Amino acid sequence: MQPDPSGNANAKTKLPQLVTAPAPSSGRPASVLPYKTANVRDHYRIGKKLGQGQFGTTYQCVGKADGAEYACKSIPKRKLLCREDYEDVYREIQIMHHLSEHPNVVRIRGAYEDALFVHIVMELCAGGELFDRIVAKGHYSERAAAKLIKTIVGVVEGCHSLGVMHRDLKPENFLFASTAEEAPLKATDFGLSMFYKPGDKFSDVVGSPYYVAPEVLQKCYGPEADVWSAGVILYILLCGVPPFWAGRFCEANLILNLNPGLVFLIVLRIWSAICLHGILKRDLVLMRFSVTHGLLTMPWHLISLLILLFSQG
Repeated sequence: MQPDPSGNANAKTKLPQLVTAPAPSSGRPASVLPYKTANVRDHYRIGKKLGQGQFGTTYQCVGKADGAEYACKSIPKRKLLCREDYEDVYREIQIMHHLSEHPNVVRIRGAYEDALFVHIVMELCAGGELFDRIVAKGHYSERAAAKLIKTIVGVVEGCHSLGVMHRDLKPENFLFASTAEEAPLKATDFGLSMFYKPGDKFSDVVGSPYYVAPEVLQKCYGPEADVWSAGVILYILLCGVPPFWAGRFCEANLILNLNPGLVFLIVLRIWSAICLHGILKRDLVLMRFSVTHGLLTMPWHLISLLILLFSQG
């Protein structure tokens, strides 16, 4: 979400990815998938364009067998420049299958490959992005934000319990199943996601400027980085604007200087304007939180505070 200098929260500019390209390796694989597939058009009628991403285009499609509507993300193989790019696309497909039973993750239906494209067919979420609803509303009420952040934290906990780190959590990557006000919210876009084991640390700089955790810029991070991103989403849900100005937040020197004390001051400022003053305890300033399971059973005011008091473990 891109605020303008006048503080207009309705300026709708998509954010660039903070993605560093992998070092090229010699040669490219013959294919992304380790098996041959049917032609996607043998099973689906490809329809109108729904959206354009950095690496692929999403279309509406209809299953020829059941007549149901789906979404098809088509990734041109000409954009896959090295072996690592091929592996990244295959990993995205694997992770979507791995998470397919979670009720708040967009469910994959199948993957197809031809000479020019890799196609990922998944359930269609016709309600649009959480980003667009925030823009339309300005901000959410405390009660509505609590419900949404519980879903988002549940997705993070579900991913982490299965050894998956999303690495690009933001309102644009959460879709509503339908246009209904109470429609289920579902996570999507696992193109930057990784499998991990407890204790693993990553060094590649990925994510989106407003949501990336400080330790990502320090090139030493784990799944706690997802919790930071969820906290930024919570701030935006309640306030309608991000906690940092775009230009400055993109600067590494600012991000690297962020600390729980500064985040606490930000929280204090939010709640003094929202109506929760009086509940913040001095001891909470010292708390560190690097897992998500406990958040799901905590009172709302503790969830909202603790998810913003991130730590690196």
